[in-house]
Amino acid sequence: MAASILAKTERDRIMTEYHRRWPQYGFDRNMGYPTAAHRAAIRIHGPAPIHRRSFKGVVVAGDPEGGAAPDRPGDADDDAPVANAL
Repeated sequence: MAASILAKTERDRIMTEYHRRWPQYGFDRNMGYPTAAHRAAIRIHGPAPIHRRSFKGVVVAGDPEGGAAPDRPGDADDDAPVANAL
């Protein structure tokens, strides 16, 4: 149980850092969970570099299918911590 609390605390810290970099997604409020506001921000702004392109909820602007784009090498900032929970 203590490990899960530590993991959540660390994930929340990472999501807060993501919010500093990409405030338009509201990571400080949704902590990466696909809330309606988070999904709307992805539709408006497109995915941030840390969004998983393989997740069906991550739509890419200009995709007529409204589907996810494949992960592409170099999409994420190499210095950014990447939480795979998005």
